[in-house]
Formats: sequence, structure tokens, C-alpha cells
Amino acid sequence: MKISIFWLYNAFILERSIMPKSLSLQDVQLRFSSKFPDKTVLKFTKNYEPVTIQCPLHGSVVYGNLQAAMKSSTGCPECTRNPEKPSPNAVAIRLEDTETGEIYEFASTLAASKFIGCSNSTLAVRLSGRTPFDRLIRYRYRLVK
Repeated sequence: MKISIFWLYNAFILERSIMPKSLSLQDVQLRFSSKFPDKTVLKFTKNYEPVTIQCPLHGSVVYGNLQAAMKSSTGCPECTRNPEKPSPNAVAIRLEDTETGEIYEFASTLAASKFIGCSNSTLAVRLSGRTPFDRLIRYRYRLVK
């Protein structure tokens, strides 16, 4: 007959020896604020239970658990879903039609490239400065600063 470790020790001693030490709210707040200085932990019970985080942009937000929050890049699930950083394509672009003289404004390089009928990289090369602004795109359109 095998003897199990669970028969030899009571549950309290076994839990303390195998499981990591439980963290207090102050310890969690200190660790979380060292990684994410603009966010604070409002409510914490255990490592693998939901954690309430105070985000300056989204207010009080519930995260899945502390481990997931610490491993995340932003510390807030709403900030992860809706990043505030604009994408490289989100640059306002103005194009001049040399045949008609009209000026078109677009919110992104993607929208402008679809309107013209060229690839997105064509506009990106012009915007990066590797190709002069004065060169015509598709023999008709010119970028306006």
C-alpha cells in the first residue's frame, strides 16, 4: 500500500509548503506600480482571481487575474484593446490632382492609396522622403505638404 503525502500532513501545513506565500494588497500595489507607474491596484484577493485596476484613461477596470495583468504590455485590458498610439497609416494626406487642380484630403495612406489605385508602399516611400514629393503618382497625383 502506498502512503500519500496528503495523509501525513494536515491541509494547512501542506498548503503553506507547496503553494507560494499569499501576497498582501500593499505588496501587489508596490509590484504593479513599479511596472505600470500610472496605474494602481484597487482590489486584490488571490493571485488567480480577478483584480480591479484603476486606469487614468478608463477608470476602474477588472482584469482576469494578477498574473495576466503583470504579463500584459499595458496593465489595463481596455488600453490593450484600444491603443492610443496612432498607427503608421493614420497620417493625414493631401493629394493634388494635376489635371483638374482639385486637392483631396485623406485620413490615412491606406485610404489615399485605394482612391488612387496604387499600393500603400508607394505613398509610404514618398512620405519617408526617399522619393521626392514633386514626382507624380500614377502620372497624375502629387503629394501636398
